[in-house]
Amino acid sequence: MVAAGAWLAHRLTSRGTFAVWTIVLSLLTVGGVLGIASELLPLAIVAFVRFEFGTGIYEPLLADRINREVEASRRATILSLNGFLFSLTMIWAFPLVGWVAGRAGWLVAFSGVSLVLLAALAAWLLTERGAIDD
Repeated sequence: MVAAGAWLAHRLTSRGTFAVWTIVLSLLTVGGVLGIASELLPLAIVAFVRFEFGTGIYEPLLADRINREVEASRRATILSLNGFLFSLTMIWAFPLVGWVAGRAGWLVAFSGVSLVLLAALAAWLLTERGAIDD
């Protein structure tokens, strides 16, 4: 599903801005995370497949934006920093989510993840001038 999303990603850039796709795919991610946490197997499977498809779409869109907006001399640093920050976050986030899930359940843990994602999306939208119109 990730590969199918990546294949489709470049076709979507003509049908909406980066900001619009960021909003849509972030909401798809939140829905996917909550669907997986529901523990209803059919819903969790569908949510997981949609989540992976959305990830496949978003990663090339983000890389394309970085490639277009960051000068060549700094591009590799930005792309490497992106991977580094993801890894650094996962070092503490995965154990924390597992700890919360062990004590309060997966729905509570993944609801927290969803709230963090929505807060990050809101913060990005507040800092992105004219993001929806780009």
